[in-house]
Amino acid sequence: MDTAAETKTYGTAGITKKEKLKWGHWMGMSEFYYWMAMACGMYLTAFLKSSGVSVEMVGVITSVNSAVAIIATPLWGSIGDRLRSPRTALLMCLFGYALTYPLIALTRNYVISGIPIIGTLPVMIIFVIVHRFFTGPSGALIDNTALTGCVRTGNFFGLIRSLGSLGWVIILIVMANVMSDKYYYLSFYLSSAALVPTIVALINLKNMPGEVVARGKDRVKLKDMHLERLLKDPYFVSYIAFAIIHCIPQMCINTFNIYLIESVGGDIAKVGFLQAYRAAFEIPALLISKKLDKIMSYRNMIITSSVLYGLQAIASGYINSFGALIAITTLSGIASGFTQAGTVKYILTIAPRDLRATAQTSVGAAQSGAGILGNALGGFVIAAVGVKLFYKYLGVAIILSCVLFVLSHVFIRKVLKKEFVPNPID
Repeated sequence: MDTAAETKTYGTAGITKKEKLKWGHWMGMSEFYYWMAMACGMYLTAFLKSSGVSVEMVGVITSVNSAVAIIATPLWGSIGDRLRSPRTALLMCLFGYALTYPLIALTRNYVISGIPIIGTLPVMIIFVIVHRFFTGPSGALIDNTALTGCVRTGNFFGLIRSLGSLGWVIILIVMANVMSDKYYYLSFYLSSAALVPTIVALINLKNMPGEVVARGKDRVKLKDMHLERLLKDPYFVSYIAFAIIHCIPQMCINTFNIYLIESVGGDIAKVGFLQAYRAAFEIPALLISKKLDKIMSYRNMIITSSVLYGLQAIASGYINSFGALIAITTLSGIASGFTQAGTVKYILTIAPRDLRATAQTSVGAAQSGAGILGNALGGFVIAAVGVKLFYKYLGVAIILSCVLFVLSHVFIRKVLKKEFVPNPID
């Protein structure tokens, strides 16, 4: 019997193989069902359009969505850091998400037993605001929980995160084959249902090594967190600026995708299939992320993904068939894989250990702020110049944001005389 194999420990917590597999199971389950729930949420824009909401108003509603996230995202991140448990903050968000998301579907016009039940746009916006308060920070918090958990338990983050992409692909393929204008509202209920096993998995991570929820007097006071440390780091400020400039066009690509599909003769009900196809190409990049870590910096992964996103958007302005749209979506799928492999880790390397959840959710808030501008103006620009020319503009803007990001690092090194020294991920 191999005694060395029996006594081998894993992760910074030094746990056994059996414990490693147990924690990996629950982390994988949380990612799988969480992203399945998020995939169901992809039909919000299609639901609005099928409910008779104009393209301009779609932009306004999604901008309101982003405005709420600006406040909610860093708020929940700081709550996670104060509790010393982003997982606990995430659980609070998901409970709120599951309870509020179906309310948006209730604004649709119904007739029950011959009695009209009329939904109104103002009520819909209120429900969107309440829901966004809970869902805004969840993506950053679940990836933070999984990545730090993988470091502690010796699990492979790329594999755990790829299960999230797999859940996304599976549910969107199913929905792409059954969805139509009549049934978009069902996606809201399915999204909340998928959060049930997500919450169960996160609850089972309660006693994971290194997970100690601060209670009562042990909770860190906001004034003692010294959040200004983030803004004093030029590399963090540089990334926040990049996130804003990059996400103005990137948010528009996601929000107005159904109009591009429609322009090339595609069925907007197939938006789920397109998203599933894209997510399928995330998985290979995530599975080889250990090798990518050895040959590329996290920053270069982000740059690579941005260039691919930009090229895909520019190409979208020249296509004339749904088949061509599927083909060029391959670029954004690969780009998304690089984003997932590099972004979370990059943020953790530039943030102090006790402010990691705040840092990640602050980036999310900045992206939401960018979404306000992009989504508010995007609908009007499409109405003025057409969706294809709009996508060409978006692609150029994304590549320019990448150039500015590179130049900002040159400025920090050459002018500010500050070299990049990454913090260890532990």
